[in-house]
Amino acid sequence: ARLYTAEVLLALVHLHARRIIFRDLKPENILLDARGHAMMADFGLAKEGVAGLKGTRSFCGSLAFLAPEVLMRQGHGHTVDLYGLGVLLFMMITGMPPFFHPERDKLLRNISSSRLDLPASV
Repeated sequence: ARLYTAEVLLALVHLHARRIIFRDLKPENILLDARGHAMMADFGLAKEGVAGLKGTRSFCGSLAFLAPEVLMRQGHGHTVDLYGLGVLLFMMITGMPPFFHPERDKLLRNISSSRLDLPASV
């Protein structure tokens, strides 16, 4: 988990230095190359020219991975990618997203209220 987290973080630092936010970090968008290194894929929701913490307002991303500020439509910037990286790390450790619930409304409520139930195995 440490290697993949570090490699994705380096990719995000590269993007953010160029004012690009990815906005769709999830396991399906992290691929491994022939040597086992992580690569990001599917830049369909990425946005260029984003400056500041509230540089864009579009509602996009995969539900279980949405940062609260996207969900609340407060505007967002590069920090949504760091939130997504935290969700990925949590999933690598526990096997589930941090605020998961099979019912959509409860999932969104868990994210917006930051209601986190840690598995007993953690």
